[in-house]
This record gives sequence, C-alpha cells and structure tokens, in this order.
Amino acid sequence: MAGSYPPVPGRAASLTMAAVRHALCGGAEVVVVSPRPSAAHLHAAITGARAAWTLHRLGRSVRADALVLCLEPGVPFQPGARRLRTQLEATLLVAALRCFRSVTLLICGELGVDATALRALWAVAQEVVVSSEQERDLVIRVLGVPSSLVVVRPVGGRERGEILVAPARGDEPCGARSVTVAGPHEWVRGERTRNLANLAEQAASRAEHDAARAARLVLGDHASTLGRPLRRALQPLRRRVERRARGEPR
Repeated sequence: MAGSYPPVPGRAASLTMAAVRHALCGGAEVVVVSPRPSAAHLHAAITGARAAWTLHRLGRSVRADALVLCLEPGVPFQPGARRLRTQLEATLLVAALRCFRSVTLLICGELGVDATALRALWAVAQEVVVSSEQERDLVIRVLGVPSSLVVVRPVGGRERGEILVAPARGDEPCGARSVTVAGPHEWVRGERTRNLANLAEQAASRAEHDAARAARLVLGDHASTLGRPLRRALQPLRRRVERRARGEPR
C-alpha cells in the first residue's frame, strides 16, 4: 500500500487508509509506505522517477504480490511537469508495476499532469478506485480509464471530516470505527513521542561528540583520559531530555 497516510491530513490519506481497511477486511497482510513521515510502516521517496525504483525495491524486500498505489497531486507525478517527463516517469512506473501480481490504483483529485501520459498505467491495473459516481465519470472521460476497471468505493463520513477506517485490532470487526482524518489520537501521540525521543537522542549524542572534540582540541593527547568522566557527566542531561520527550514528569 503506497500513498499519504495519517496523521498527515488530507483526502489522499483518507483514501489510503480506507484502502487499508478494505484489504484487512479481505484478510490481506498490509504494509504501508508513505512519501512523508506518518503512522505508515515505512517512509520512502515515491515521487518522480525514483518512485518506480522505490516501489520495485520495497515490493521485493517485503515480498508483496499486490500493490495499491494512491495517485495524488505530487505522488508519484509532479503537477505541471512537461509531458515528456511525465511519460518517462509513467514508463518507468509501469515497468515496476509489472512485478506485482495485482495492481490497484486510487485516484485522488486532479493530478495536474497530461492525461495521455497516464494511459499506459491502465493496462497494468486490475482496478482503478474512486470515491464517488461523479469521480467515476470524470476519470473515464478525462483520464481515459476503461470503464470496466473503475470501481466506486465511498469513503464514509468525509463530509464531516471523518472516515470509518482503522487497522483491524481487538474486538472491532474489520477495524471499523470513526476517526478523524489525522488518524486515531493515540497514533498522533505515539508518532510525536517517537519523533521527540529520536531528536533527544540525536541532541544528546551530538553534545557528547562536541564535548569530546573540544577536549581533544584543548588537551591533545590527554583528552582520552577525560572521555569517561565527560560521558558520565552528560548522562543526567541525556536522561532528562529523554524523559521530557516521553512526557514524563521532571
């Protein structure tokens, strides 16, 4: 599964999350990759010419036999790009998609690219999913998608800014429950905590490195004897920063 994903806001993330729910309800094992940090399992570059190589490499690494790719503004094609560039990127993407047994494409809004450059994609897709009958007519008429490929799969509650999707867990059949477009609150908190903890670890390591470098510049050969005391002195700072990142009391 490739596309924007909560807590990243927006309709594309809602569509990808709805596709996750649909796949989980069908008993599939799902791995999600997003183009930016999110609650997805993986984050990778799936934009431009690199998208084809990334999807091919990830597909082999996780041994995926099916791919669901959300076509949204900027992913994988850059809006407003020259037709020749879009055709090149589409050709590379088609070659990567042929490595999967099944390919489903989600269409999210106006892609902003030349429609004729996308025609090769429809030949390798088993399904092209949209969220309304109006969008179905639009992709058939404007993008040239064969009508036999287009499937309408509504995203529940979009009008209220909510969607009925979530990974299956606990006693919730198929994981159906109402969440905001930013994803479940615990996902948002968990992602923020992980990010802060990583930043704290990087800051503490950088401080330790800078202190050791300063000691070598000032003391020369004698700096090695101070390495252990320096690390010991920085440990309280490291622990304090990590506790604050986890939201623990001081």
